[in-house]
Amino acid sequence: QLVKDGQQVRTGDTLGLMGNTGNARTTAPHLHFGIYAMGGAIDPFPFVNPSYPVPADIRSDLSFVGKAARADGRNIMIFPSPDIKSPSVHLPVNTLVTVNAAADNWYRVTLPGGETGFISEARTKNLNPVKSFTLNSGQQLLAAPDSLAPVKQQLEKGSKVQQLALYKNYQFVSTSDDSKGWITL
Repeated sequence: QLVKDGQQVRTGDTLGLMGNTGNARTTAPHLHFGIYAMGGAIDPFPFVNPSYPVPADIRSDLSFVGKAARADGRNIMIFPSPDIKSPSVHLPVNTLVTVNAAADNWYRVTLPGGETGFISEARTKNLNPVKSFTLNSGQQLLAAPDSLAPVKQQLEKGSKVQQLALYKNYQFVSTSDDSKGWITL
């Protein structure tokens, strides 16, 4: 390293030489370039490439991240990137989604079948009951929206359930004992 902490440098200045010293003794010779802030190492690319795009501030409600939610409203679309100009696929109302991350006013979500994409934060709602009903026949409460999924519980005819969300031919429901799982439509 040829510069000191706080030293001003200009484009073209030599900052360091190649080598394999310090904690790099067992690696091939290379130049390590890093920028450190109060919280530790940060991405140096925006400092060496000023045209590097800076992501938009996150405006989405971060309390949804890591939780199940449902897509709500008309014309709900899932996009491969957080951009309404990218190709999209229509989602039925009340589709169950798991929110994995937030970007700007978007959520990166996973559907119960493993599909991933982005939906608008404005189209995402809590898993409050959509409707309540009584089963006309016995049903198996499944762990996943799949006929081969493990059975969590046998629900008897006359059981009261609350629909929380949908996925394909299944309803995600909550039972009177607060068990959650999937039943067929």
